[in-house]
Amino acid sequence: MMRRIVNIVMVLFMVVTVLSSTAVASYKKTVITIKADMEMTHKSVTRSDSPKDYVKARCHSVYPPDGGLDLYTKIRAQITNPSGTRINEKINGKVYALLEETASSGTTIPLKDGYEKQKSLRFSFYGNTNAAAEAVVSYWWD
Repeated sequence: MMRRIVNIVMVLFMVVTVLSSTAVASYKKTVITIKADMEMTHKSVTRSDSPKDYVKARCHSVYPPDGGLDLYTKIRAQITNPSGTRINEKINGKVYALLEETASSGTTIPLKDGYEKQKSLRFSFYGNTNAAAEAVVSYWWD
């Protein structure tokens, strides 16, 4: 009987710990196609938890789609609402965040005032040149 009570307490402790911890929301690591001529590739998300005034994105790798010589090192990202309006602040004077594959963590992309409660977002990725590419990216908020 005592063993059963200890097991129940342990399970309850684990459940409370997991539910009360700050978890990264909607972390996705996925392969995307970067279109030629800097055309955007969109990934839509819906934030269900308490929204923040920023999101994060990371480029884990970027490479040519045909397997040729890999001179690619970075891509660009913007955050838009579902209708396509850019809702991220400028970063270093640019309307996009520059995501470099050498980064060891995500790049913080601040949202414009008034958009921190925006639940539906689009992460819009595009090339740093006119060339097409494949990229492994992740995007989230925490």
